[in-house]
This record gives sequence, C-alpha cells and structure tokens, in this order.
Amino acid sequence: MQSRWFGYKEKAIELRKQGLSYREIEEILSVPRSNLSHWLRTIKLTNEQKLRLAQNYGNGLIKARARSV
Repeated sequence: MQSRWFGYKEKAIELRKQGLSYREIEEILSVPRSNLSHWLRTIKLTNEQKLRLAQNYGNGLIKARARSV
C-alpha cells in the first residue's frame, strides 16, 4: 500500500532545490513538515539560498516582536 504522500516527494525536492523553506513547501503541497524533514535532509542549499532563509527568519522575528507589544 502506498503512502498518502506518495508522489509529493519529487515536487518537494524540486522546490527545496529552488531555495524554499520547509514552511513554504508545506503551504504549497500540504505535506507535513516531518515528512519534508525526512525527504529533504540531504539537499544542500547555495549560500544565496541560505542567506534568503536567514533573512526571512529574521524578518519573522521582527514581526512577531512587534505583534507582542
């Protein structure tokens, strides 16, 4: 019996190679992050992709702090 998520793995790998975060991929494919973590753990990102993800993370922290005040 095939998994409910069968067929999503290749698309998830493609999106990750484009530099998308797990959360962005989760929103696009509606696949749990736990599956993504397992599938994508060996995908290497370029320095530019890592920088983009770090900036997104930092921007998210700024927004969260602004909402909490």
